[in-house]
Amino acid sequence: MHINNKGVLILAYKFYSINLQDLNLHFLIKFYWTILILFACVGLLSAQDIPLNIRNQIESFVENNELDDVDLDQIYDRLSTYLQKPVDLNKVDSEDLAELLLFTPIQLAAFDSYRSEYGPIIAIEEIQSIQGFDLESAKILSQIAAVKMESNFHVPIHQMLYKGKNEIYTKWIRTIEKQRGFNDSLPTHYLGDPNKYAIRYKYNYENRLRYGFILEKDAGEQFFRGSNPLGFDYMSFHLYLKDYSYFLKDVAIGDFTISMGQGLISHNDFGAGKSAWVTNVRKGGRSIRPYSSVNENAFNRGVGVTIRPIKNVELTAFGSYVKRDGNISEVVDDDGFVDIRFSSFTQSGYHRTALEILKENEIEEQKIGGILKYKTKDFHVGFNGMFQKFDTPLQRANSLANKFLFNGDQLTNLSFDYSFKIKNFFFFGETAHSLNSGFGNIHGILAGLDRKTSLVLLYRDFDPDYHALLPNAFGERASNNNERGIYLGLDVKINYQWRFRTYADLWRHDWLKFQTDSPTNGKEYIARLDFTIKRKLNIYSQYFHERKFDNSSTGERIDPVLAQIKQRLRFNLNYNVNKSITLRSRAEFSWFKQNSKVSRGYLGYQDILFKSIDFPLQFTMRYAIFNTDDYDSRIYAYENDLIYEFYIPPFFYRGSRYYLNLRYRGIRNLMIEARYSRTYYDNQETVGSALNEIDGNTQTVVKAQIKYSF
Repeated sequence: MHINNKGVLILAYKFYSINLQDLNLHFLIKFYWTILILFACVGLLSAQDIPLNIRNQIESFVENNELDDVDLDQIYDRLSTYLQKPVDLNKVDSEDLAELLLFTPIQLAAFDSYRSEYGPIIAIEEIQSIQGFDLESAKILSQIAAVKMESNFHVPIHQMLYKGKNEIYTKWIRTIEKQRGFNDSLPTHYLGDPNKYAIRYKYNYENRLRYGFILEKDAGEQFFRGSNPLGFDYMSFHLYLKDYSYFLKDVAIGDFTISMGQGLISHNDFGAGKSAWVTNVRKGGRSIRPYSSVNENAFNRGVGVTIRPIKNVELTAFGSYVKRDGNISEVVDDDGFVDIRFSSFTQSGYHRTALEILKENEIEEQKIGGILKYKTKDFHVGFNGMFQKFDTPLQRANSLANKFLFNGDQLTNLSFDYSFKIKNFFFFGETAHSLNSGFGNIHGILAGLDRKTSLVLLYRDFDPDYHALLPNAFGERASNNNERGIYLGLDVKINYQWRFRTYADLWRHDWLKFQTDSPTNGKEYIARLDFTIKRKLNIYSQYFHERKFDNSSTGERIDPVLAQIKQRLRFNLNYNVNKSITLRSRAEFSWFKQNSKVSRGYLGYQDILFKSIDFPLQFTMRYAIFNTDDYDSRIYAYENDLIYEFYIPPFFYRGSRYYLNLRYRGIRNLMIEARYSRTYYDNQETVGSALNEIDGNTQTVVKAQIKYSF
């Protein structure tokens, strides 16, 4: 792989052609020095990158589910906690490991059975003797867990509060080109400046006591004025105590998440869905987790507690009060009385314009619930309940597609979930009911046919009138209603070098849905073949096929519902030149067809990653070219970014993109990161849309972050 001198000169010219006048560097310098002075009285934990297998899994999940914007802070937070402070292999709960997306339910059940049968693990090498753990899985587990002979389980809380590790992150992001929304002469415009700021503080004691806060202001939002007199638009705090004693399992105060069963009511798990990791479809993990994300709509705010009153029994209770953003409207009845309603929640979290500010915190939500769970090493059964109440009733638009959806100001959900293991077969599922409406069902079997072959079968049946406001179960649609389907996945490790994965998913919608004016069905397939030379090379090819239905704009009076066919073919190479340099190459092709319309596209990129133990400066860089006929043939690609920043953009139209990430660790207790990225479009005169529109064919984003540990 060769980059000629001309290519290097072009990249260098583009990198140094930044318009520094728009960066407001004086304010940025003052901002960072203020933060550093504030925390000067308070050494650096090594910044850990997302493991390659998790990075690939995140990318596969996002692209298969066509998510342009996804919150990944939670998964990084969990991983970094374990990578920085490995847990005791003999004390870690398998439900904690389940949340990391690294191991299958059969592996975790075998892990629990091994400890129960043979007692404490005395050496990390024992992991390879556990059924289902090959060399790769054993190595991953050894990165996040260790054998610790000493025990400090009974530590007073007051010691936990000050003997842990602290981290403070300060971040700045800005788009260099001027976006349309920052033109004050327009009737509707952004009221704030184009800078994005964030501060994140984390405290961690032995992965058992954690607390912290997040402060964030998005580009276009006001800062210390207007609607944000306290400065930041979003503020979040959490305090979380885990495994203080056998009786007291979890305590969460502030912002937290709740996980129930397989997600038909609520779940904080990410990535347990359709992806090239074909057997990763079961959700697991603890019922209560602290919330440490910048997503402004996915948390509870209050108190949650899990206790073990007797052996094998867990009881969770929680209560939450939070204000949500929503579209409020006034309805005048025949007698002239005014009723207040909201037609939908707004999920963006942006409060940049006068209209967006009017929607801020308009809906008060109260929530209470509980979970009763009985569990042993091979079996569990749980009963879940949650009651939600709003101060303003939800009244959706009157349409056939909305006929069975929830309306009102109160919603109660109940469910029953289970899992059990019989030899190499793992059964799991959940049945849920929203009172006075429908049912949701999801049931699956994961089979370890031998040490090299795993098979999963999953069935789902969601009634059109099953109601849940924030479900997160396996399915084609995020709403988890109006859907029946069956999923089959197969994972075969042919030998130490070759691995084959495939799945097939078939589903049906028995009622209309958004932008689809008739009942429809769909099917989706994926096949992936990997070739790996341990610690040196990974090559894979992957084929994706999807067929589903959607309305088509044909100019007729009634838009017909027509089949859409999407196909993608990828070739990917990861090559470790040595311990410091890694090369990644990709070529991907897409094809889309609906009726007589056909669009095609391709994407190619080259990555160079440099990370040396002896040299304090690390960097990653990419140069990509893309050409698609339109948005329908778009292609997704994961990008390396700053810590706590994830970007998996869709590439469409014709152009090129490059980025450079720098990370410096030459100062004790300090890490400095910077990122410069630019996208250039050959065939477009503007970039973006609405108030984010840029007059021109380039978009440049600059980021900087400082991490200080003490």
